[in-house]
Amino acid sequence: MEGGSIFVLILMGFTIITVFKGFGTVKQGYELTVERFGRYTRTLRPGFHWIIPWIDAIGHKINMMERVLDVHYQVWNWEPIFAWSISKGPLSR
Repeated sequence: MEGGSIFVLILMGFTIITVFKGFGTVKQGYELTVERFGRYTRTLRPGFHWIIPWIDAIGHKINMMERVLDVHYQVWNWEPIFAWSISKGPLSR
């Protein structure tokens, strides 16, 4: 093999790895942050995406699904128990 053909094979291998490594999907209910050289650049929503694999990296996987929280409620009686009257002084029930 000549030196040029080895270089072409290495370049083709590098290109194929770059293309396949850069494609990915974001599943429904999640979002991914993309960092370029460690700095936030964008957020990927659910679907099919391509990033530059040697420059960009996935930073965080954010769960966007709704969570059901059990909230205990308390009944309050907001009626006044004790009130003041200007002319007669304190009033009570």
